[in-house]
Amino acid sequence: GLLEKLVITSRHVGDVDDYFVDRENGFLVDADKFAEQATAIVSEVYQQPDKFKALGPTLKKTVQQHFSLSEKLINQYQAILNRKN
Repeated sequence: GLLEKLVITSRHVGDVDDYFVDRENGFLVDADKFAEQATAIVSEVYQQPDKFKALGPTLKKTVQQHFSLSEKLINQYQAILNRKN
């Protein structure tokens, strides 16, 4: 997600359903139909690349919002690590 690349992943694997929105910030496919659905997506993207350019940057923003550590949290971790040294 942070590399701003197009991502195709399976639904209901780990927590991807919590932050992936199909065709908004990536592509979600059914695990049992991954190969055929991914092949269709790759073909569609190849034929209309401009239509999907925003998906990678949108996924990066989503990942940063869901997984970024706040400065306060980083400072708390550093304080804990400094106590042990």
